[in-house]
Amino acid sequence: MGDKSGEGITLNILKTELNTRIPTHQANDADRIRLHAMAARTIGALQTEATKRYLPKLLQDPSTTVRIAAAQAVLCNQFQWQR
Repeated sequence: MGDKSGEGITLNILKTELNTRIPTHQANDADRIRLHAMAARTIGALQTEATKRYLPKLLQDPSTTVRIAAAQAVLCNQFQWQR
């Protein structure tokens, strides 16, 4: 943790995937879930203000897998702030 080199890539994915109703790459639901869950985990690892603003939307995702990954990112951020 602490390496922010993936922030730009993550933000690009979050902006294109979460701000459109239809996934930009026409993925099936399993691909969408996988992508959103990985993005949520990355938010937890990056811990930047720019990426954290996407967590509320991920916490409301229809997929339990995505919601759990987003909740994990929230908990990871809270733990880091308390140190």
